[in-house]
Amino acid sequence: MNDEDLIERNKEIVHLYVQHRLTLGEVGARFRLSRDQVGMILEKAGVSRRSRSAHRLTPQELAQRNQEIVRLYVEDGLTLREAGGCLGVSERQAWRVLETAGVSRRKPGTRRAPPQHLSP
Repeated sequence: MNDEDLIERNKEIVHLYVQHRLTLGEVGARFRLSRDQVGMILEKAGVSRRSRSAHRLTPQELAQRNQEIVRLYVEDGLTLREAGGCLGVSERQAWRVLETAGVSRRKPGTRRAPPQHLSP
């Protein structure tokens, strides 16, 4: 990724966090970045982080987050820890989301192959 692309990506990260009020995990999931990486980008941009209590999710936001956990696990082949971590929830909570959605858990230590567009 060249400097121009990084600048545009970072502007979009700030926009999603500030204007759309996404969490660090939600923003990170969109760009395949960790919460810490998103936090550093925001810090460099001079954006103050919100308190945790400011992140309370509405029912609609909760449903969207849960759909994203399922998508990351099923379609992208991430582990429960990775899928949950992208959205700021524990591995245990991610498993509860999958259980509620009726998604079968893969055997421990196995991964679904990533989609072709993500393969190197």
